[in-house]
Amino acid sequence: MTSQTHIERRAAYLLAGLRIFMGLLFLVVWVLNLYKGLYGQEYLPFIRGYAESSDIGFYRHFLEAVVIPHATVFRLLQMVSELVAMGIFLLVGFLTPLSSLVAAAFAVNLLLASNGTKEWPGTYLLMIAILVAVAIGQAGRTLGVDAYLARRNAEPRLPVY
Repeated sequence: MTSQTHIERRAAYLLAGLRIFMGLLFLVVWVLNLYKGLYGQEYLPFIRGYAESSDIGFYRHFLEAVVIPHATVFRLLQMVSELVAMGIFLLVGFLTPLSSLVAAAFAVNLLLASNGTKEWPGTYLLMIAILVAVAIGQAGRTLGVDAYLARRNAEPRLPVY
């Protein structure tokens, strides 16, 4: 094996490790949110807190005009997407580019929501960077279900795995 092949293999395993890490992170946060009641009665006060503290006008308006009046829908959507698309799919490497981009968009949402709070924005910026790298690197093709899908069709019309 050439040196370049070793480097490529290490890079693929590194991206797979980052993908698995992010999947586990989302699953741990999902369990914590479930325990704290954030997928239940605590969701609306939690979102209202972000709306009240937001320094970003369009985002504050979005929370007040769209999310808060439809809190039940957004609560269920967040509960399911964090568990399935961002947690389980990343952990097992299924539809990794798609699930990584969904998770990155969610991290952008968290970045916007945390503006005006005392949260450090770097956490969300790091998440976004990792998730975009995992998506572009098709990290599910190493140690993931996407590897099986790629063996069946290495170049799908849409790069969803």
